[in-house]
Amino acid sequence: MYYSKYDFYQVRLDDIELTIFSCLLNKPKLMEKTKLEDKHFAKHKEIWIFMKSFYRRFKCFDLNLMYTISSNKQNLIGFITQLLDIEPVPANFELYEQQLIDQYEQKQQERIKINTIYNLANDLINGNIKLEKFYEKIDALKITS
Repeated sequence: MYYSKYDFYQVRLDDIELTIFSCLLNKPKLMEKTKLEDKHFAKHKEIWIFMKSFYRRFKCFDLNLMYTISSNKQNLIGFITQLLDIEPVPANFELYEQQLIDQYEQKQQERIKINTIYNLANDLINGNIKLEKFYEKIDALKITS
């Protein structure tokens, strides 16, 4: 697992997204300050987009209104129930937010390395580079980790 300067509060990606949503339900004004973007949400992007749009339109998270306009009422009820069971600390919202951003950036770096390794392996198989050069480039990737 990835650890940053926020180790004490480190939780799984799925949990941090839910924690953020729970904070937003508790303190909707946090939507006005957030640095989060659609790309940061790996598990619950549709819900983020819904909440962002809802807040932009109504400037609150009224559960009755959310239920009324939702096209998937059963899933919304289950999701809201799940969020209400979480007991986040809205004062730590910036910490949760940064943790999600850090996890997103780490995943991006991992994808870049995986693609680089894949391309190097293809070059090796196709005879575009020699084995020694392949090892050298792989070692360079390890150093930058």
